[in-house]
Amino acid sequence: MAGGLTLVELLVALAVGLLIVGGAASLLLAQLDQQRQRLADARLTLALHVVADLAVRELRRSGHWGRADDAWPAHDEPDATRPANPHAALLPPAPASSEAVTTTALPAWSYGRASTDHPDLREDHARDHDETGALRLNGSTHAIDLRQSGPQLLPGSGDNWQALSDPQRLRLSSWRVTRRDHVIDLLATCPTTRCPSGDPQCPPQRVIRLLQLDLAGQDPTDPTEPARTRQLSRQVRVRNDELRGHCPP
Repeated sequence: MAGGLTLVELLVALAVGLLIVGGAASLLLAQLDQQRQRLADARLTLALHVVADLAVRELRRSGHWGRADDAWPAHDEPDATRPANPHAALLPPAPASSEAVTTTALPAWSYGRASTDHPDLREDHARDHDETGALRLNGSTHAIDLRQSGPQLLPGSGDNWQALSDPQRLRLSSWRVTRRDHVIDLLATCPTTRCPSGDPQCPPQRVIRLLQLDLAGQDPTDPTEPARTRQLSRQVRVRNDELRGHCPP
């Protein structure tokens, strides 16, 4: 009997080989698809981090004032001579008691940009238009915009906004800002530690302002339906604390 493989054996071997190659190809395609998804998720997460970092950098500066040393007078000075910090205001507004304020509205702040090296940037003790910042979710591009300059914080007023994200890489689906305040009583630092009745501005207080940003976004190039959504939360402590009230007379 002559040696060799019969036609049936060759067909069986060919079928087994095709099954092995098909399984290996399917496994390879699955691995490549998972790698593509991981890269897309990493790119989306990185884009969210970039937006959050840029927003946090601006929010931390809120309330900076070049003459902050004038905000707390000496004991022999009347409170009427104390200039107020023009950059103390911060949106969202202060929460009531220990509650938190959460909003999707436009957060706004300001900080002094005076510089001793530039005569045109001297401290004028006022909140100027170019010292006011804000964030908004652009409804047409679905990007987070940062206010650069303009006459006033009103829609259609000609303000100059700059996108913090690339709409072709990140589509912001939602965002919100939560504010919490931690109030410290400063009455012990006053020469007199008894406030008169009926004075809402006594005692003086130091307010530590805490903000939390919650962002959610999608990759516009994601072919899956529905597109995967990634979320990111960042907490911010405003570096410049707010001073409220005054010492007892």
